[in-house]
Amino acid sequence: MRHKIAGAPITTGLQSINCTVSIGVTTQDCLTSFEKLYEQADSALYQSKHNGRNKVTFEQSSNKQT
Repeated sequence: MRHKIAGAPITTGLQSINCTVSIGVTTQDCLTSFEKLYEQADSALYQSKHNGRNKVTFEQSSNKQT
């Protein structure tokens, strides 16, 4: 998906705009709340952006019970 977006510039009138996408991915198990999943995916997304953008970063779900 990332490569397709980067390889398909958007043309408007005389301008061509190149797009990229950064993606944050996480996994779910039966103990992970939606809020925790969202937080992990958001963290992975910001890691992708920090590491140069146009990246996919995977953050594995951790369920530490405290």
